[in-house]
Amino acid sequence: MDEKVLIDPSLEGKTREEMDLEPFRCEEIRSSVFEIPVVISVDTIAGVIRRASEGRYVYGLKNKKSSWIPIVNRTLFSSSTKGKYKDLDMRTKMLLKIQNENLVPKGSGGDKPFLDHKVFLHFFLTRERANVPKYIFRHLIKSLEDSQTIKKWSSGCSQEC
Repeated sequence: MDEKVLIDPSLEGKTREEMDLEPFRCEEIRSSVFEIPVVISVDTIAGVIRRASEGRYVYGLKNKKSSWIPIVNRTLFSSSTKGKYKDLDMRTKMLLKIQNENLVPKGSGGDKPFLDHKVFLHFFLTRERANVPKYIFRHLIKSLEDSQTIKKWSSGCSQEC
């Protein structure tokens, strides 16, 4: 919607229908492959992986004083204090590797998992139902945002450099 308003300021304050946009049903990724429209949503991912889109979903934890920190530390390290990778048992290391390489990759950076990733791993270790399709969808969104940011940055840099 914002892009339409930037192109045509007279659309400011109009509804999606008045702008000739489809009504909002859910958050989705829209693209096309060989001019065939492709739509990916949480429900699409749930259907592909044959898992209902239900369960706990925690995302965007940035606060270093988050209430999740002691919970995650107890689950991962059997301690209320933060541990290191070497302190994880073999099962947890294996699940962390599977998670980071297949389900919700961390992207660039060191081996240190983000708090969001630790919470996701906590759900698996405690057998608490996690909304896996939503986690995968959120990762796709983040990857798309990152690729657009990198593309803009690198194209801007090459013009200045």
